[in-house]
Amino acid sequence: MYIEKMTEKHEEEVLVVLLDKYRRIYKEVAVLPVKYNVDQLRQLVEYMVKTNVGYVYIEDKVVAFIHLTYVGELFYNKQGVYTAEWAHNLEDVDNLKGLMLLNKLYDYMLSNELKDHTISLFDHKKDFLMNLFNLSYGSRCLDAHMIVEKHHYTNNRMRKVIKEDFTDLIGIIDEHHQHLIKPPTIIGRQFESALELLNEWYEEQNVHMYLLEVENQIIGMIKMVHGQSGGCDSSYNDKTLGIETTQLLSSHQNMGYGREMIDFMKAYAYDNGFTHIAVDFETMNYRANQFWLKSFEPTIRSLIRTIG
Repeated sequence: MYIEKMTEKHEEEVLVVLLDKYRRIYKEVAVLPVKYNVDQLRQLVEYMVKTNVGYVYIEDKVVAFIHLTYVGELFYNKQGVYTAEWAHNLEDVDNLKGLMLLNKLYDYMLSNELKDHTISLFDHKKDFLMNLFNLSYGSRCLDAHMIVEKHHYTNNRMRKVIKEDFTDLIGIIDEHHQHLIKPPTIIGRQFESALELLNEWYEEQNVHMYLLEVENQIIGMIKMVHGQSGGCDSSYNDKTLGIETTQLLSSHQNMGYGREMIDFMKAYAYDNGFTHIAVDFETMNYRANQFWLKSFEPTIRSLIRTIG
């Protein structure tokens, strides 16, 4: 039993461990739209070997692995930061071996003076050790899905965005971005101007933007993509409606308007033949956690994300 640096010779065995991860996920989570794609996971393993550093725990074969992901340069400190983002161990493997891999990775980070950007969702050491590799570790981003069922939107306050709405939408987008870059979320990136983003989205063929207007005031907006993940890259197909952006003025939150926007999404998805709705959000964004998890089921943590 020993630990080695992950190299090309370990690729096939690491793939077996990663496949075990996805088999467990799909066994436990009923709302995912498609099964895992072996070729895509093989590409992920190849990516791990070629980028940064990873370690494997070997008995008679690889039974656990961990990989370091480069996160990017954060705007508030201008330093390159890293996170231990991909990890898993086989079901009958002691989770303490996962902790040994994590310590090995941290030793590497310390010796190379790398900045750590790892965030754990677990409050207790026991929970952390139990879920270290099974749920993945270090993720800022959580994927969530919903199965589409017959649904009707009975209100008439949601309508398609037109260019004349951009002036009113700028304030909504700016407020949302300010929330993401301040504590506790601190997403660690700078955004394009709201007007530039709106123009880009408006020209994208697969993007569909709708706004919520109450008493002649635009108070919220949804950006949806057809047949894509909406940032939820773990699982989607052409029957998936991706939710990329949902924004509601803070002055109108906790008044039922968020629920109305969800109702619209459900009806829109059903009317357009989608079977699933997918969303992803930052785990440190407490508003997003409260909002999305009332309707969506969390699915897969730990995606490779470049921030900044």
